This record gives sequence, structure tokens and C-alpha cells, in this order.
Amino acid sequence: MSLYFELHYYWIVSILAIIFFVIHPAYSSYQEFIEKNNPVINNSLCTSCKHFDKSAVICLKYDKHPTEHFIPCEGTSWEPKQSLISNNE
Repeated sequence: MSLYFELHYYWIVSILAIIFFVIHPAYSSYQEFIEKNNPVINNSLCTSCKHFDKSAVICLKYDKHPTEHFIPCEGTSWEPKQSLISNNE
């Protein structure tokens, strides 16, 4: 192959391979994750609870993922986030 390509073409091919086989699939998976969990993040009781982690869409207290139709604690362990308490005062 070295007869057909010079050394600087290998850098271009390597960068394109990283983009198409690493970065693009990771970005597509992240976009799919955001789209799938957008209703839970925007319309759920869990998002205003201090036990909810928005980055992973998980209830940290029960270690379960809430959905549109499932709240892990059924609302019994809901506690407001500190930012919600300070905004109301």
C-alpha cells in the first residue's frame, strides 16, 4: 500500500475512521437517548426530586429508571430539590 499512498494520507484515513467508527455512533446513541427520555425529563414528578439524576435518567435512591408510566417510589419518597426550596422562599 505504501506504493499508492504517501504518509500524510494515512493520517486522513485514520481521522476519518475514528470519526465514522467512534464519534458518529456515540453521537447517534446519545441523540437517541435524549429523544427516548425527553418525555420523562420534561413531564415527570421525578425530575423535581432530589434523588433524580437527569444525566442518567435514574432514581438514585431506588436505583431504577423512571418512565412515563412508572415512578420507582410511586411518589412516596419524593423530596424537592434544594433549588426548588430556595426559589419558593
